[in-house]
Amino acid sequence: MAGLTATGITIKSVDEIRADIEAEQLANIDPDLNVGPDDVLGQLNGIYAAALAEAWEFLEELYHSAYPDTASGQALSYIAALTGTIRRIATKAELEVVLLGTPSATIPAGLRFYPDGDPDSLFETVAPVTLAGITVAIAVTEGSYSNVAQGETLVIATPQPDVTQIFTTGTPIVPGLDEETDRELRTRREQSLALPGASTVEAIRADMLTVTGVDSCTVFENVESVTDPVLGLPPHSIEVLISSIAAPSPDPQDIVDQIWLSKPAGTQTYGGLSGTATDSTGGTHTIYYSEPVTVRLYVAVRLTQATDGTYIGDSLVAQAIEDWAVRNLTVGRSVYASDLINVVADLTGVVSVDVNNTFVEAVDATPDTVAWIASARDLGTIAAGDVTVTSV
Repeated sequence: MAGLTATGITIKSVDEIRADIEAEQLANIDPDLNVGPDDVLGQLNGIYAAALAEAWEFLEELYHSAYPDTASGQALSYIAALTGTIRRIATKAELEVVLLGTPSATIPAGLRFYPDGDPDSLFETVAPVTLAGITVAIAVTEGSYSNVAQGETLVIATPQPDVTQIFTTGTPIVPGLDEETDRELRTRREQSLALPGASTVEAIRADMLTVTGVDSCTVFENVESVTDPVLGLPPHSIEVLISSIAAPSPDPQDIVDQIWLSKPAGTQTYGGLSGTATDSTGGTHTIYYSEPVTVRLYVAVRLTQATDGTYIGDSLVAQAIEDWAVRNLTVGRSVYASDLINVVADLTGVVSVDVNNTFVEAVDATPDTVAWIASARDLGTIAAGDVTVTSV
């Protein structure tokens, strides 16, 4: 029997659907009706049966999308997120490179290159550099395929007369990663569910996101016996960094209470804010936590607009950049000129974007650098009023 049964879902095949249609026609219209495959009615029955079979197949896919073992793609991402396991997104590789050529020449950002024999693994520099100096380059697209090993020969894709050679200083400072596969996501979800009550970084983060008003949370940890030289965390400590994007703001007491309940025993907390949590015996404990350092960013974009009147206007371009920032900027995320170029290039009436005159920085309202590099606790913000658009 087709449909939902005690063992799951069973669907009808095209032949079964066609047989059902023909049986109904012969029983209710005329037992001598010609429903053969060469007859017009038989051909119509075949068309109807194929369409209905597609509907059955859709129902089967919908049924299986509700279970982690059979769901795939976005459906699996939704299911895993219900228990706090978020699919890892693809990331771009970042390299440190050295350019050689005309002594003391300054090369603007946007120089593109790729590993010899692999033109699809395209990188571009993100800041101007004086030859023989070190600069950072990021992959144009996400994925592990763009990782470049130390010593690989690099080919310049955008010829620059002052540059004769480019090479890496070492392995990628940030490796490019592929989006997590369905199989990897299922495995990681099962592993997280197999540890009920564990005070892992991910578990603490998931707990903090249940606090009213907490919109994002990052948990840093130091498992070593010495102070973390980068983050400044004391030995065997955690830092819970929370932020609230929209009202209501979280109650500080709710924050410290949840950290106390979630953190591992014997682990100290760290941060610039603090409160007192009370345990079940009445004992009090000072709990420290942090909020991100909000950094106001300024942006300058120069573009060429269409001459047919379709250009949406400078103010809407600035608003589009603000909208992108609201959706994409998270704690610790840097902003590169290439991010802004990608946003603007897709807008109506924009013919081209001047790579050499697209800037972002946090110093003043007239930016002249092509990258703002966030620290682990920084949260960049971009308002439309801080975006200067020059259209020609």
